[in-house]
Amino acid sequence: MAKKNHIHMYELITLKASGRKVFKCMLVDCTHYLPERELVIGRKSLCHICKEPLVMTREHLEIKKPVCEPCRDIRAKRREAMIAVGRGGELLEEADAD
Repeated sequence: MAKKNHIHMYELITLKASGRKVFKCMLVDCTHYLPERELVIGRKSLCHICKEPLVMTREHLEIKKPVCEPCRDIRAKRREAMIAVGRGGELLEEADAD
């Protein structure tokens, strides 16, 4: 299979056999994964919301679907607004579904 040059879209997954958490590229036809989570620090990944590149940091190590700073800020503001109008529980369920 020919190697494709692209920016990976990392997602934190749990391996069924061992129960270990690793970052795997979720793009079609890409089998790349990082066996140790710390190896993702400093690497480029695509944001799961806007699909723009971001640089992975320690903050992203526990996030299932890493997002860039602007998208994270928008999501936080939306969550605050929904909680203010009393829809906090519904919003948290929607965010978990993402």
